[in-house]
Amino acid sequence: MADEDIPVVSLTEYMFSWFDKYADDIAMVELDTERSVTYKELKCLIIKASNGLQSIGVKEGDVVCMCSPNNIDYAVVFFAVTSLGAILQATNPLYTKDELVAQFEKCKTKYIVTVPSLVDKIKESINNNIKDIIVIGGGDKYENCKSLEKVISLDEGMDLKKATFNPKKTVACYVFSSGTTGLPKALQLSHYNIIANLVQLRAMSTVDTKESILVFLPFFHIYGLVAITASALTYGAKLVVMSRFSPLPFMEAIQKHQITFIHVVPPVMVLLTKLPETKNYDLTCVRVVACGAAPLSRTIEEQVKDIFKVNYISQGYGMSECIVTHADTEENHKFGSVGQAIKGIKTKIIDTKTGEPLGANQDGEVCIQGPQIMLGYLDQPDATAAIIDSDGWLKTGDVGHIDEDGYLFIVDRIKELIKYKGFQVAPAELEALLLKHPDIADAGVIGVPDIESGEIPKACVVLKKDAQLTAEEIQDFINKQVAPHKKLRGGVEFLDQIPKSASGKILRRMLRDSQVRP
Repeated sequence: MADEDIPVVSLTEYMFSWFDKYADDIAMVELDTERSVTYKELKCLIIKASNGLQSIGVKEGDVVCMCSPNNIDYAVVFFAVTSLGAILQATNPLYTKDELVAQFEKCKTKYIVTVPSLVDKIKESINNNIKDIIVIGGGDKYENCKSLEKVISLDEGMDLKKATFNPKKTVACYVFSSGTTGLPKALQLSHYNIIANLVQLRAMSTVDTKESILVFLPFFHIYGLVAITASALTYGAKLVVMSRFSPLPFMEAIQKHQITFIHVVPPVMVLLTKLPETKNYDLTCVRVVACGAAPLSRTIEEQVKDIFKVNYISQGYGMSECIVTHADTEENHKFGSVGQAIKGIKTKIIDTKTGEPLGANQDGEVCIQGPQIMLGYLDQPDATAAIIDSDGWLKTGDVGHIDEDGYLFIVDRIKELIKYKGFQVAPAELEALLLKHPDIADAGVIGVPDIESGEIPKACVVLKKDAQLTAEEIQDFINKQVAPHKKLRGGVEFLDQIPKSASGKILRRMLRDSQVRP
């Protein structure tokens, strides 16, 4: 894919170039409220929101946090913010007060858009840098807050202001990833990065125009925000939006809206195979089942194929730092593979010790190169340099191989991240919290296998002398401070010491090999 194939425009302008083709078609439907908008109406709302946000002071470079479940307004705010050269901070609405405080400080957040149920938590978390809290559907009943509806109504119907910033260097959004190690990092995706991936996806996609796509994966995650939502809206698809996943409403939505394309993660697939209610719904309208975020077993794939009466499950690969890089299609499908590289993306496998390139079917670290790779981690140049080399190759931290036909197989993970239902959990973050307890001398956190969730966090703890702390007390201590996916669902094991290398690095493999399973 040549550079000239990727438009050098703002993300919003790029999206509008597609919206205009499907003006009268339904763009988005909220499953909970049945609210819907056409592409023409969505474009109008984005323009009004863009001008309304400008009128309250949002300008190029400002950070606007979106802390909300999935809804139509999430897309409206995202594309309104990017039209101004401002930055969308995509934040998990399940974060605790302390987690929000840390994010607002890290991102230098200036504006927050949220929903009524989160207003109190947001107010407890803000700092002096925050200028406004904007509430979706909140009216004027929240003190010191603005209503998104009123902000949108401030617009007088002007056209979208022409972008004057450089799309290649201007950050469109911050999404959070743990990279290969350490605490969560804010990674910076430019307008050009996102547009490049949308162009790449269009070059290989199995999506058809007029598709009906069901999305429950969160918009604060790059999978939900770009790989599903933004991508689907370039096709004129009808995007049916779930605020959160629930199995029966999920199946009801498929039947009611005649959904043709679904994106799932392995834990959801496992759940579906255990539900007898699947037999009560006609799910044969589904044409494509796409799965990502974690490995998929053959048994589960076969069972899900039978539920939806499809010929294959499409698997894909990517990470927040490089968005989507691989996907397979029915014509080019091998079980266990995440597919071939999407057009415009280069892949190589390197020796994990020497860094030298490896040949076909040799396992090593997966490295990615392409125009969709992030600009870097916010204010963390060393972490950026550690993951992206001088030639622009991004080291994913995953171990895999490429076969003689160019199919990528992921076999292991160098990273220390725990994957709970597709969400990343950084052990270092939980360890730091554990060490704040006055009775804990040392701690190591690992992921333990779980058939429904993939992995669940487990703490290995060394108590201080004479401490009488119980496992339940430690779990309660952590669980009160973190979002649900970070809870110590794997339990607590007490050890005499945490195995470490000469440099002080926790030897997690030794912890995994020697632990007592919960």
